[in-house]
Amino acid sequence: MKKTQQKTLKSCFDTLLDMPVQGKGADKLAEFGIDAKNINNRMLLAIALFEKAAYTPDIAAIKEIRSITDDGAEQGNGELIRLIGELRNLQ
Repeated sequence: MKKTQQKTLKSCFDTLLDMPVQGKGADKLAEFGIDAKNINNRMLLAIALFEKAAYTPDIAAIKEIRSITDDGAEQGNGELIRLIGELRNLQ
């Protein structure tokens, strides 16, 4: 894939991840006590990954969370790390 295509695809995913969640997804986030201003698709994916790691337990999901939280700050993923931290505090 060309660099320009990768940037366009990344931009599309960034837009989708920042969009608000409605319906069952929003209900799921509310069950976790997530503040309404943080309810977006990015948070929904973080919850899904967290649940898979916590309740299955899925080793790949655990490793992914670990990789996000350990290396994320260096890669500019501070917001995702903060959201995962909030999820940990809810447990």
